[in-house]
Amino acid sequence: LARNLIFDGMRDAALIINLNGDIIDFNYRLTEIFPFINHIAVGKFASDLFAANPEIQSLLENNEITKIETSVKQNGAINFYQVNRSELKDRSGKLVGYVIMFYFYTEIKELVNKLEEFATHDQLTGVNNRRRFIELAEAEINRSIRYGRFFVLVLFDLDHFKKINDRFGHLAGDVVLKVVASTCQEGLRSSDVFGRFGGEEFV
Repeated sequence: LARNLIFDGMRDAALIINLNGDIIDFNYRLTEIFPFINHIAVGKFASDLFAANPEIQSLLENNEITKIETSVKQNGAINFYQVNRSELKDRSGKLVGYVIMFYFYTEIKELVNKLEEFATHDQLTGVNNRRRFIELAEAEINRSIRYGRFFVLVLFDLDHFKKINDRFGHLAGDVVLKVVASTCQEGLRSSDVFGRFGGEEFV
């Protein structure tokens, strides 16, 4: 009863292996994520069963790795999990195996991606913001110096942009900025760096 309520009732998935890497136990949540982990898997070498997932396999095989992040396709969607390995010791303190915990990470991952997008991209046009552009430009300048190559920097603004805002309103001005940004991006090479420098200035 305690096992069903606590171990199988956990929101997070758990896998228990011995020192040889053989599967000793797991909870129901793990089977939901990886259907191939079932009663037949007990006693089998865990690394072999996770051969299709190199991140998890590296965690199982390398004792120096204790934490990884992995993605799993479930019901047509990609879910992310943070996977931690901790030591399992008996009452005398002797190491007898490891507990591998799978923490659902999708919501946090999506939030982190949104925050990164918000921090590095202009919210109106979707292109690099000034801060992100400067970071990328510094890398390009250092690369040019290292290889002795020239580079070109183009900074431009939109003439009479204030008149557009004054005559047609700021919403129309926003449309103009979006169109300019998308038009510029269409002509870029994959190696080019483009961003909004501020206001109606692009670089």
